[in-house]
This record gives sequence, C-alpha cells and structure tokens, in this order.
Amino acid sequence: MPDPKNKFDGTGMKAPPLDYAPPGITISRRRYRTLLWLTTLSTSLLVCFVLGPLTWKVGHGSYQQWQAQRAKVAAEQARVAAEKRREAQRIAALPKAMKYASPGDQVVYEEDPQAAAVLM
Repeated sequence: MPDPKNKFDGTGMKAPPLDYAPPGITISRRRYRTLLWLTTLSTSLLVCFVLGPLTWKVGHGSYQQWQAQRAKVAAEQARVAAEKRREAQRIAALPKAMKYASPGDQVVYEEDPQAAAVLM
C-alpha cells in the first residue's frame, strides 16, 4: 500500500495537484460601475438624512437674517427718499413764502385775553 505522505503513486510518477479552490470571482466593469454608483447614492442619501435638518436650520436662519437686513436697508432708503422729497418741497415753497406779505390790518398777537376772544 502506498504511503499517503508520499506524493508519488506506485508507478513513480508525480500526481497532478488537485485544485479544490473555487474559481476566482470576477466582476464586470458594468457591475462595478453600478455598485460604485449605488454606493455613492446611498452615501449621499445618508449624508442628506443626517446633515439635512441642520443645514436647513442654518440656511433658513441665514436667509431670514438676509431678508431682515434687506428690509431694513429698503426702509432706510425709503426714509431718506421721503426726507429728500420733503426738503425739495420746502425749497420749492420757499420763494412763495418769501414773497408773502400779510395785510397791514391783520392782528397777529394780542396780549389782552378779552380782546383776543373778540378777534377769534
């Protein structure tokens, strides 16, 4: 009986090695790209799920601050424009006011209360 430790069979020839390993797993480029795309998609969705609410709060708060600042600037600009209009109206009315002359018999001020009551 041949020795099991001996790699030679009884004829003196070496027996071919037995290949019990499974064949190598190969993946096509298309499957690799699909797997890579799905991994990227799932990672992106996870990041959006985790960071989305925080990002929304920060972004929404910043947007509200920007709107408030914009409204404040618009109100200031409207106030300045209204002030300029009033000043322009004053300047336009100034020549007319300078030409005004009150009638000589018009009473402007009276110290006696009884005489003032009669004038009213």
